[in-house]
Amino acid sequence: MSADSPLTIATCRDPKTGQAIFEERLAASDGYYASPVAGGGRVYLASDRGIITVLEATNQLQVIRSIDLREPIQATPALVDGKLYVRTAKHLMAFGE
Repeated sequence: MSADSPLTIATCRDPKTGQAIFEERLAASDGYYASPVAGGGRVYLASDRGIITVLEATNQLQVIRSIDLREPIQATPALVDGKLYVRTAKHLMAFGE
């Protein structure tokens, strides 16, 4: 990551107190403008460059996987019936069982 790349910080807060549980930098060189979505014990982040980052929903930053869809994402993914739907610039993709 170059010095002029944006820093992407993942912050987890206690819902009752608002205090930060962790605040750590993600290994990302692009911006995240879509809202994170959560379900099934995971948090899904979609970057504007087209990378889906899957986090374990715990009290520490645990990246499960990153998937490069190679197309811009400018919409918040949706979780429906255990599937993750992602709208890229040219496609609608679904992930899940």
